[in-house]
Amino acid sequence: MMDNFAHSNGLDEAQLAKMLGIDSVTVKLCSTSVSEYSGFNRTWGCQLPVEQMYDGGSIFKLECSEIPSLERIQEIQRNGLGIRLSEGFGQVLFLNEALFKSIRGKHEMEAQVNTRMKGNAKHRIARMNWIMQKDSEDWKGRLSNSQLGSLQTILERCQYKDGDDTEWKQFLQKNEETSSQRKSQYRQVTRLVEDVLKEPLRKTIGIGYDDARIDKIERFRLLIELFNFSRRGMEEE
Repeated sequence: MMDNFAHSNGLDEAQLAKMLGIDSVTVKLCSTSVSEYSGFNRTWGCQLPVEQMYDGGSIFKLECSEIPSLERIQEIQRNGLGIRLSEGFGQVLFLNEALFKSIRGKHEMEAQVNTRMKGNAKHRIARMNWIMQKDSEDWKGRLSNSQLGSLQTILERCQYKDGDDTEWKQFLQKNEETSSQRKSQYRQVTRLVEDVLKEPLRKTIGIGYDDARIDKIERFRLLIELFNFSRRGMEEE
């Protein structure tokens, strides 16, 4: 994780507490190993800075001021924690006390864990490649940053409701009942959203999920990440 000065600072208790929606988190004990990781940015043709990161299998025992919500925990497990998430780093798993106490050492499951990590990295890379490609295309039309933000909020609510697209359908219906100028203004972005939602994720980014419910939720997440990425770019222009 990074501090306010963009320096690596290990597991930041204050940041983690904020992400969990609680007052405080304290690391009571840990068993970790650390390695240095670098890389190469093909777009800019330069070496990535060397970062020290915890190796897979590192364990932290946390003491929380209160019990975090299951939704916050699942969100961190789904999105990852720390830097270079698109490259597969930062995958975390929260363990209950019974499972934590059952850990006595590493077993011969490392190859399976590495396979899962590679799978997660492939998903992240595929999503980011698609987002970068779409961001260069003209799908936003003349929509402002705030208008895109409103649509992003609708998609986020749909995602949090396990992919229930009722609110999105309501927006489409309401949009159809407005003026032809407004319908024209939203035509490109609504077409993009509809195209992504109606097809399996595999058809959109080349990789997907066997579980239909998860696959649908991830389609909403993909669109949310695209909207968020594009809106940040608009703010910087």
